[in-house]
Amino acid sequence: MVWTITSVDKKLSGISGSQDSAKGLANPVDIFEQFFDKDIVQKIVTETSRNAEQFKNSRGNIFSKHWRGSEWQSLTAEEIYVVLALFMLMSIVQKPVLTFYFS
Repeated sequence: MVWTITSVDKKLSGISGSQDSAKGLANPVDIFEQFFDKDIVQKIVTETSRNAEQFKNSRGNIFSKHWRGSEWQSLTAEEIYVVLALFMLMSIVQKPVLTFYFS
């Protein structure tokens, strides 16, 4: 394999990335909320619940009552925060197999 540099035909313009919005924030929760504010989390809740309902409705009654999706309940923002925290923790504390996080 040989690494080469290619030119980019189009110049990028504009401002990207953080613009010091986290400057002065010492609390990790405040920094987290810079990226996942309440509106974004609510959008995740809404779309996840909508997608689950569509999936469930598209399958009709083919699933037994023992299938965990048969009693789907809409998510809450608090549950999404837990999932996001778990994802972040999983990137810091690495396990060899996914199931090890839940044992």
